[in-house]
Amino acid sequence: MRFAESCVAGCAAWILLSVAAIPAASAGEKQALDSSGKGMEDAGTADAAILAAYPQPTEVQEAVIAASIRLLSSDDFRARNAAVQRLVAVGDAAVRSMVKALESASDPDFKLRLRYALARLDWMPEEAFRRLLAEGVEMLVNPPRADEQAPLTGDSARRENESLFARMAKTRENLVRQGRRLLPAIGALLERTDYRYRRLAAELIAGIGERHRDRRTVALLIKALEDPGKDTYVEENAAEGLRRLTGIRWPSFEKRKWREWWAASGKDFEFPAAGGGEEKGK
Repeated sequence: MRFAESCVAGCAAWILLSVAAIPAASAGEKQALDSSGKGMEDAGTADAAILAAYPQPTEVQEAVIAASIRLLSSDDFRARNAAVQRLVAVGDAAVRSMVKALESASDPDFKLRLRYALARLDWMPEEAFRRLLAEGVEMLVNPPRADEQAPLTGDSARRENESLFARMAKTRENLVRQGRRLLPAIGALLERTDYRYRRLAAELIAGIGERHRDRRTVALLIKALEDPGKDTYVEENAAEGLRRLTGIRWPSFEKRKWREWWAASGKDFEFPAAGGGEEKGK
C-alpha cells in the first residue's frame, strides 16, 4: 500500500516538475490549440452506456488525470499545454474524468482545452457521433452515384469515382475509430433483413476489434457466423475477422467449435500480440 501511495505522489510531482521544463509555446501554437476545440461545444454530453465502454483508470493514472485537469485552469499557457499532453498520453482511461469535468465546467478557457484533449482521443459530440453512425452506414451500404447528379464521362467520371472511393474509405476509417462507442449499434446491424447491412457490420466489427482490442467484437463475430440469411459473405467475413483477432484458424462452418470455445474461454481471453497470434485449430 505504501509503495502504491508513493507511486501516486511521485507521478503527481513529476507532472508539476515537468511543466517548468517545457518551453513557452509560440503564438502560432497557442492559436492552433485554441482553434482545435471549435465544433466541440456539446462534447460533454454523453450517454452513460457509451462512457461505460471506456476503461477505468488505475490508481496512478487517476493521480495523473486529476493533476492534469487542475492544471488546465493555470494562468501559464505552458502548464495548460503540458496538461493537455499528459491527458492525451494517458489515453482512453482519461475520457470518463474529462467528460465529467466538461459537463460541470463553466470557464470557457478550461472547457476549450478539455474539448481539445477529447478530440485528440477521438471523442465526438453526441450530435456528430449520431450523424456519423446514421449517414456513414447509409453511405457505405448505398454509395451515391455520380450519374444520379449528372452524366459524366472520361476524366470527369474517373475523378468523381476517385473522390467517392476516398470519401467511403474515410467514412469507414471514422466508423472504426469510433468503434468503442459504435459497437452496440453496429452489432445491431447483424439483425437487419438487408444482407448489405449485415456484410458491412461483419467488416466493421472485425476492424474495430483490431483497432481497439475489444473482446465484445469476438462475441459479435461468433454470432455473425450464424447469419440469419445464411449469407456466405457475412459468415466468411466473420470467420476471417475471428482468425485475425484470435489466431485460431477454424473455418466459418465450425460454428459449434467457436461457440464452445468462447463459452469456455471468453472470460479470460486476451488478444494475441500484434503481428499475429499462435495458429490454433485445423
